[in-house]
Formats: sequence, structure tokens, C-alpha cells
Amino acid sequence: MPWTLEIEELCIPITEIAQEKEDWVAKAILIEKTAPRISKDGSTTFQKYLFLDKEKSTIQAVSYTRDIQALDQALVLYSTYYIGNAKVEPITIENFRYCTSPFQLTLTRGTFIKEADQENQYPIDQCYNFTPFRDFYKYMDTNTNPITLLCTVIGALPRRFIARQRGDYPIQEFIILNQEQKPMILTMWPKFIDIEAQYLLRILNQSPTLIITRAKVTSVHVLSVETQTMSAILFDPQIPQALELKSWTKASRPYIEQVLAKKLYDATHQTVQPPPEEHMHDISYALNTPYLAKPFWIKAKAKIVQPQHRLYILTCPASNCKKQTGAQANFNFLCRHCNMTFAKPLPRLKFLVQLSDTTGTITAQIEDQHAQHILNISAEDILYMTLKNQIPDIADINIKLHMSTFRFQVRKFTHPLQNTIVAKYNILACLPIEDPTQTPAPATNEASSSNLPDQQIATEDSSKDTTNPTIAQATATKKRDPPATITDQPKHQIID
Repeated sequence: MPWTLEIEELCIPITEIAQEKEDWVAKAILIEKTAPRISKDGSTTFQKYLFLDKEKSTIQAVSYTRDIQALDQALVLYSTYYIGNAKVEPITIENFRYCTSPFQLTLTRGTFIKEADQENQYPIDQCYNFTPFRDFYKYMDTNTNPITLLCTVIGALPRRFIARQRGDYPIQEFIILNQEQKPMILTMWPKFIDIEAQYLLRILNQSPTLIITRAKVTSVHVLSVETQTMSAILFDPQIPQALELKSWTKASRPYIEQVLAKKLYDATHQTVQPPPEEHMHDISYALNTPYLAKPFWIKAKAKIVQPQHRLYILTCPASNCKKQTGAQANFNFLCRHCNMTFAKPLPRLKFLVQLSDTTGTITAQIEDQHAQHILNISAEDILYMTLKNQIPDIADINIKLHMSTFRFQVRKFTHPLQNTIVAKYNILACLPIEDPTQTPAPATNEASSSNLPDQQIATEDSSKDTTNPTIAQATATKKRDPPATITDQPKHQIID
């Protein structure tokens, strides 16, 4: 058509869109579309979009209250549009920017928007750059390097609450996987609880496929994925990669049932993959770098310190608590953290080790599976030996440890004390160097209470109802409860 040829010739790339430019038209494919949300002050409703052009440049767009319905119907995911003369404004807060353009478009019913003919549609199989599960460790614990992932959701855990200084924060956790067969936990934070999470619970028995953009990989306790404020969740996207995953999921029901039955998503089944040799660090790296946002790997020898102290602590046995207690072993007690009654203390390995290489020495806390990995003895066995006055000889253990070198994944915590900065270290994983085929001990079940704020957790049954909204948007520490049963959920509006 002559008109089509003419408008194609007029189109400019996203990189040329600017405030001062007039009478412009751009061509782009819609790759994100959020559910409508209410602003924090409750004064307006808005909906966000993300467009991609043929040069892989992106630009954000937003519509407001009176224009949302018309534009929601006009703009369909993975369709290509000509957009012209929309209001162009700079993105003044960098944390709110997730596109390559420094500008944001405001779309109204008066904005020129026309869908491209079928022959002029952009391909939908090149919209995203998905991060494989096996590479998640490269993006751990950084807000500046988020990932985009494609996954199937196979289960959900009961909603729980995490205590913070500003109050209790609800979180909803889901079990996700893909063809790599590395099940893990996806955590949705409050922004996504009442719309996306509730809708996902309703369709969970369909094993929905998700695209999650700008997600964060965390290793606070075990490698997992969580949403961020700027994340988006897309449900059952109709792109080739997602359709292929959907087919694989249908053909893999026996494996999925095994994952759920054996809780293969749990921290006790997770492993941490050590980085390539060139990404290993010397201990001097930790000593000379005041603030380290990400965990790091070192090669070092280990030596148990404080030999006069026992190698274990006694904790509440509740899987959603595990707080330390002063109760005596083998005596029932009331846990005032979770109010569990008639609880008998559970022993957990926890002690300090000195890590050293040719460049320096640090003292780190080691717990649970990692401690058992270097001791070759369980907390229950040590407790039994202690009660029988057969306390393990720390000197003998250290002699054996000196013969081995380990790879350690370590997290550094710093806090001010008077006029200095105090550093503490926690071991997140360990792996003997002598046996390169050995699997590292699973990631820690629970973070150190001395280094992390207490997380008072309570579970809550889901029993609400929600209809299918216009949805295109979108740490695991403790032993997980079985997947939640699907129930009807109520409709809520999220406050952004």
C-alpha cells in the first residue's frame, strides 16, 4: 500500500526521539504491558508499556486514568505499532528508568497509534535476552545487573511475612524451573502480591509460563530469584521460546511430580556452582575492599578457632523459626519467637573458622551443611558425644583440616563501631579442591542471626478471589513447606 510505504519511510529510530522533536513517527513492538496500578498517594491510576525497535533500542511509555481503558484495548503484546507525536518527557529519576532511551512517552487517546500490517510486523522471537538458570550465579546480589528469565511455575508455598523495621512485609514464593531442570524459588514482594501473585495462584494447576524482567538473583541463603520494584511479569507469552517450554512442561510431568514430592527446590538440594578459576580471589581482596556487595570465592585452608566453645547451638525445631534458644538439650520448652509449645531443641552446627592463604587471614562463621562438610560429623552426633562427655578433639580436627584446601564462597558484612569499621564474614558454600568432581555443600539453610536482621516469619493461608486482570507484568532459606493448594483469591488493587 502506498500509505504504508510512506509511513515506513517516515519512521525514525527510538534513539532520535527527543523533547524538541516535532511531527515524528516511530515503529516499535510492544514487549511489556503492566496491570493498571494506583499511585502511592492514591491520586491517579497508571499503566506502563515498553517498546522495542529494530535497532534493539527501548523506550518506556505510560498512560493515565482516563486513557487507560482505550489504550489497553488498542495495544496488544508482541504487536508492532507506528507511534507518533506522543508527549516526550525526560526520566528524571534514574532508578525508575529501565529502557535505553533517556525519555518516556505519555500516551493518550489523542496519540497517533496504528498497528503495522502483517508483513511489516517485527519478529517476536528476538524480544528478550534470557539468562539461563546455570548462569544466575554471575548476577548474584546486585541491583545494577538484573536478569530476564523464562520459566514454568509448578508450585507455590504458603504466603509468609518477614519482619522489618517498618513492619511485616508479605511475600509469596513460587517454585520455578525450565528445561535445565534446576528448580528454585521465585519470591514476589509486596508490589506483586495482590494482582500478579493472586492470579498466578488461580492458574497454578495449568503450570503457567512466565517471563520476568529485571529480576534480582540473591544468594542470601541459597540461590533464588526475586522481583524488584521495576520488574515486570508476563503470563503465558506467545513467543516461540515460551511455547517450546510449555511443550516441555507437559511432557515432563513425572519429573515435576518428583521435584514436588522430594522438595528438590529446597535449600538442602541446592548447590552453588564455583566460578571459573580466573574469578577466584585472594583473601587480600576481602581485606583491602571495604564494602563488598556480592559474595566472593576464595581458595584457603581452614582452622577452627575458639576451641573452648562448643561446635553447635540449640535452636527451635520449627521449620519456619529455627531461632537459637537457651533451653537445655532433651528438655521441652516454649519458643517465644514462634510460640511453638513442647518443643525439643534442635542442634545446629555453628562455629568460627580461620581462613588463610598466602595473602592474609580472615575469621568467618560457618554453619549447618558447610560445617558438617569440613567436620564429617553431624550436629546430632556431636550433641550425643557432648552429652556423653566425649567432646571432639579440636586439635586433631585442625590437623586433618590443614591437609586440605577448600574453595569457599564468602559474604562480607561491615558495620561502624565507634570510629572504625568492623567486618564480619559468613561462609555460604565450600568445596574441597582436591576433588574437582565433588559437589559443594548446599547453600546455608539460615543466615547468621548476628549478621542479618531477624526475620520473624508467619504463614498465612490464601483464601481469596480475583478475576483475570490485564496482566503482563511481573530467598529461600528454610526447609520449605509443601506446595500450597490452589484456592480462590479476592480481587485487590496494588498500591505502587
